[in-house]
Parts: sequence; C-alpha cells; structure tokens
Amino acid sequence: MQKFNLILTVLKWVGFILAPLLVLLIVNSIYDLSAGACSLDHDYAKKKVEKYLQQKKMPLEYLVSKMTSNEKCSYSFMYEGAGEKIHFVVVDDFVRGPKLTKWDFNAQAK
Repeated sequence: MQKFNLILTVLKWVGFILAPLLVLLIVNSIYDLSAGACSLDHDYAKKKVEKYLQQKKMPLEYLVSKMTSNEKCSYSFMYEGAGEKIHFVVVDDFVRGPKLTKWDFNAQAK
C-alpha cells in the first residue's frame, strides 16, 4: 500500500510539472500559427489587382502601390487615370485566402 501511495504522489508531482508545460507548448503553437498565418506578399497582391484591371481592359500604368500593413496582412493600391479612380485593398483572409476589395469613387459619386 505504501508503494501505491508513493507512486500516486510521484505521479501527482509529475502532473503538476508537466501540465503547465503542456499548456505553454499548446499556447505557443497556436501563437506561432496565427502570427505566421500571413502568406500574402506585395507581388501576389499586385498581380491580383492587375488581373482585375486586365479583365476590365483598363491600362495598368495608372496603378500605384499606396500602403502596406503587415499587422493586418493587407496591401493597398490606387488606380487613378483613364477617367477612373479606384482604391483596391488585397487582404489575406486566414480561412478563405487573399481577397480583393475595391472602392470605385466614380460609381459612388453617382
């Protein structure tokens, strides 16, 4: 019976030491996944905007890179010329992947 109590005591102390370490390991892994989740780079974002402009048969020379936000994993572009003014933002959505959004100033003015 003494051996059994000794084994239980040892297991209890091992549990007190290993449980917090296991929690720290899990929290650290989740943080690493969320912090490194942004796979979007400037070139890919620009190509996504250029593809949209090409589909609309709009000249690419009016496209200018505006802002980059590493915290939000997004890139912003302004297209101003050929009678158009459009603000593009490409955001990396962790679940759905990169998404192109736009604000067409001309369409909003109507």
